[in-house]
Amino acid sequence: MQKILTEPPAHWRIVRMANYLLGYAQFRLYGVSHGGRLRANRVILLNRGSISLGRGVSLGSYPDGTAYTCSLRTYYPDARIEIGDGCLINGAVLHSNCLIRLGNGVLMGPGSILVDNDSHPPVRSHEERYRQRPPQAPIHLGDNVWIGMRASVMKGVTIGENTIVAAGAVVTRNLPANVIAGGVPAKPLRDVPATIAELQQGR
Repeated sequence: MQKILTEPPAHWRIVRMANYLLGYAQFRLYGVSHGGRLRANRVILLNRGSISLGRGVSLGSYPDGTAYTCSLRTYYPDARIEIGDGCLINGAVLHSNCLIRLGNGVLMGPGSILVDNDSHPPVRSHEERYRQRPPQAPIHLGDNVWIGMRASVMKGVTIGENTIVAAGAVVTRNLPANVIAGGVPAKPLRDVPATIAELQQGR
């Protein structure tokens, strides 16, 4: 009879612990502040501004960076990324020229992206496109927001608490609290059920 593994092998636990310790050292090196109980695995950092993390934040590349890499980047001295307590950022990308702020308990799925700027000015001039600071506007996610796999949130967007953004959606406008949103561009589709029982009754 084949033996069923109930827990990871000892060497795998050692590798994971080593990755977390390296993560702590990496965040200290890049001047990233955090509130403790940080879990970080293979995160790409660029911090020319300010990156602050709350307590119990988990940042990881999925799976182990082979498919989706977790990346936090601030590109200017006045750029900020602020992540609240208990957030899970799983193989997601946050690139800031001004401000990206996440509330507490935010979930981000593999391949999801938050970008508070246009990356390059949308002009024909090659020189200006590459050398000028692009249009930008802050992104705010409320508490308990869930950004689904490969969804994108663009500059200037505010998403209300408890809202779920479906996989592959592109959010270009504000979304209210307590809704499930999807599509390109994303729009509210229905309310978020309060409990699993309510979810099952609605099917």
